[in-house]
Amino acid sequence: MTTEIVLNDCYGGFSLSVEVYNFLVNEKGYDERKIVTDSFYPDNEFFNIESEDYQAYRTHPDLIEVVKKLGRMANGDFSSLRIVKIPDEVVEKGYYIDDYDGIETIHEIHWCG
Repeated sequence: MTTEIVLNDCYGGFSLSVEVYNFLVNEKGYDERKIVTDSFYPDNEFFNIESEDYQAYRTHPDLIEVVKKLGRMANGDFSSLRIVKIPDEVVEKGYYIDDYDGIETIHEIHWCG
């Protein structure tokens, strides 16, 4: 089995389009917390997730759904989103998202000792 996660694949940084925000508010019933006229920068609180992993929302089924549905229209300013599948054993052991000038990659956590 695998877990899907949304990453940014270009220089710039992770953000979502206004269309994503509108879909989540209007179609999925999320709280409209602010008026979004440009890029949308989500967080766990928006997705009602309580986690110490501040990027836990990246695997939320509603986010995955809307990114698949909108495709390139899901990209915020300076972002190019992609969905990556992570093996469940990597999710269980732990992983982190590394960011180099906005380009994100997944890395498995390896513990020594």
